Parts: sequence; C-alpha cells; structure tokens
Amino acid sequence: MASSIADMVQALSSDPTIRDNPYPLYSALRGHADVVVLSDEFSVATSFRAVTDVLRGSDMGKSISDERFQSQFSSSFDRRYPPSMLFQDPPTHTRLRRSVARRFTPHAIRDFEASIDRRAAELLGELHEQGGDLIASLALPLPVWAVGELLGVPVGDREVLRPLVSAVAKSLDFTFEVSEDEAARVAAAASELLRYFEEFVATDPRQLPEGILRDLVEDDEQVDLTTEEICVMALLLFAAGFETTTNLIGNATMALSQNPGEFQKLTDGRCAISSAIDELIRFDSPVQVDGRVVQRDLELYGQQLRRGSFVVTLIGSANHDEAVFSSPSSLRLDRSEGPALSFGGGIHYCLGAYLAKAELKAYLSNLTAFGLPEITESIRKQTLTLRGFDSLELKWES
Repeated sequence: MASSIADMVQALSSDPTIRDNPYPLYSALRGHADVVVLSDEFSVATSFRAVTDVLRGSDMGKSISDERFQSQFSSSFDRRYPPSMLFQDPPTHTRLRRSVARRFTPHAIRDFEASIDRRAAELLGELHEQGGDLIASLALPLPVWAVGELLGVPVGDREVLRPLVSAVAKSLDFTFEVSEDEAARVAAAASELLRYFEEFVATDPRQLPEGILRDLVEDDEQVDLTTEEICVMALLLFAAGFETTTNLIGNATMALSQNPGEFQKLTDGRCAISSAIDELIRFDSPVQVDGRVVQRDLELYGQQLRRGSFVVTLIGSANHDEAVFSSPSSLRLDRSEGPALSFGGGIHYCLGAYLAKAELKAYLSNLTAFGLPEITESIRKQTLTLRGFDSLELKWES
C-alpha cells in the first residue's frame, strides 16, 4: 500500500492526466488517511481537518533552511535578497506583513471596488463584442491592472514585467524534480524583476506614482524594511496579485460553463453573489497546494512527524472533503457550509484574498448582464500548485 500511495503522490507532481483533474486522486488519498507519511522528511495532509491543523498550527512554520525543499521564489539564487514573507516565520513575517497589510483590508479594497468594476466592464464589453481568449483579454489584464494600480507600477511597465512574473511563479509548483534549465530561467527572471524594483525604489519618492511602493520608500523608518526587503515584497505582491486571480477567473468560468443551471441562479438573483464567489473559490481552487515545516517532533492524526520535515497540504483535496462539504464534486452556488481553504489559513492567510474576491465579483456582476458564453477551446496549465488555464476561447450567441 505504501508504494501505491507514494505512486499517487508522485502522479500529482508529474502526470498531466492527473493534473488535469486531480480530484479523484485526492479522494483516494483522503480515503487512506488524514495524513500520509512517505518518509521521515516528507508527508501529505489530505483532509480538511488535517490541512486546517497544519496551516494554522503553532508547531508548523514556513521558514525553509533545507535546500531540497526551498523554492526558487525564495531568492536563494541571490543571497543579497532575503526570502519573501511567504517563507518567513514571526517575528520577521509579522514585521513584513504589517508593512503592507493596511492596503489590503476589506475597507481599503471597498474603496477600490468601483474602479475594479469599471475596468472589468470595459474588458468584458470588448471581449463580448469580439469573442476571443478570456485569459488574454480579461482574466490576466484585470488583475495586472489592479495590482499595478495598488503598487504604483507605471502602466507602461506592467505588461513588460508580466511574463517575468509568470516565469517566477512556475517555481512554486509542486514537483520533486526541477531541471537545471528551468531553475536557470526562474533565477534569470527573478533577478531581472528584482533589478527593476531596485531601480524603482531608488528613485526620488516625489517622482514615484502613488501606491504601496512609494509608501514603503517614504516610510522606510516607520516600517523598517531594507531596500532588498522592499524589492522582494514588490515582486511577491505583483506576482501573487495577478497569478492567483487570473486562475480564479478562468476556473470559475469553466465551472459555470459546465453548470449553466447554477449560473442561472446567479442571474435570477436566487443566490447571493457572495455565496457564489465562495463556492467558485472552493470548487476549483486556484491554489491547490501549500506546505509547512514541522517545528518539533509531534503526532498528527496518528502519524509521527519529525522536526524539520515538510508537510504538503492538499488544499484542493480539503475543499472536496465529504466530511465538511455535501456532494463536494457538485457546484452549488447557494452552498452555505462554511469557507473553503483556498486562501490558506493562520498567520499566512492570503493577504490579497479580499482583492481577489473583489475582482471575481466585478467579473461575475458584469457577466450576468452579457450571459454565459460558450467555451470553444481550452488549454489548462500543466501546473498543480497554481491551477488554471493558459487559454479559454469564448463565444457568445448572436
């Protein structure tokens, strides 16, 4: 059995068929155990309760010293730059997150919602008129615009930086093997981004666009961030600000296309848009995998976990756990069984969760006016951690 379980986990990291639809395999893993231990160094949390405990547990951390588990995103290729707050524990994580948290509160995002809605309406109106690829025409441009506005990245630079960010984001994928060529591409893209932001923050603050980056540069004594930390923060926020939301919009569109009756509930007002957003985030999560480092020897659901070992949390599996969600493989926009784990949990709960929800809300609100399109062609990304589509060709009936 152990070898078959190991094969199943390996398939998640490499099998294109499994990655296209990992949910049956998730179910099999949950049926085996809440926590699957593959070695003294590596285990997998499969159920909602186990994933929740790992994500929120005080005995679980994010700081990774073992290079076998380090993501290229931690900037380990250039020791001048520290790991982002994504890979930091308190008190460093607390200090870094506090420096930007006020710009991502529900109140701050509400002030930005009207602008997001106008931008979504413009992009969707153009797409409805001409047809075409949702990802290229809206799901990518909308969040790139939104996070660019919040950060204060000049409009002309955003599209230039975008492919570099996408290259770096691939390093977050759940895999046991990274080729030297891929590692080199990630390092080169990240280095170019960091150089860009280093030049940006070296500019006289009075010449910088209004936004988070100018705030960090102007208030450097208050937030106590080094230049290198500001650059890494900029890279993280810019990357996380659109990669996840792009996938969220694409996955939601595919789910609605396959469940037109549920979309009709939204159009008719038979379900609240807030519950529809929560369900779409649960149903096909844009983030499927996270992880923690065990801080001390402990027992979790009958399994012994060693200090320093790594626990992969299968968020996509947790969101389809029958013990929490009735008929989890069914999309029900009026579902009211509690929040999913798509934005993580604990002190590392996704900083941009409210922004992502605001962008999906703007998209869905405008989509109900145009009606549900037909998806004529789709290409899914061959990644698991960040699950989404490379392209979704849409067509509306005349």
